[in-house]
Amino acid sequence: MATLYLHCAICGRKQADGLLSGAAWGSTTLPTGAKTEHPAVRGSVVRACPTCVGRDEDWPTTARAAVGSA
Repeated sequence: MATLYLHCAICGRKQADGLLSGAAWGSTTLPTGAKTEHPAVRGSVVRACPTCVGRDEDWPTTARAAVGSA
């Protein structure tokens, strides 16, 4: 079985997806109708690691811009 990873849209960090690790990561939705091919995007949700969430007060906007959907 393949290991699923969380990918940070801002810094590119990868971490194995799990119940505890996934809960610490930030997630925000993309604008309606936005379509992008990026490892940090699953469906309409983009993820950011705890470090980036802690460093950037406006991390949702930064994450959306990083995947090309600002």
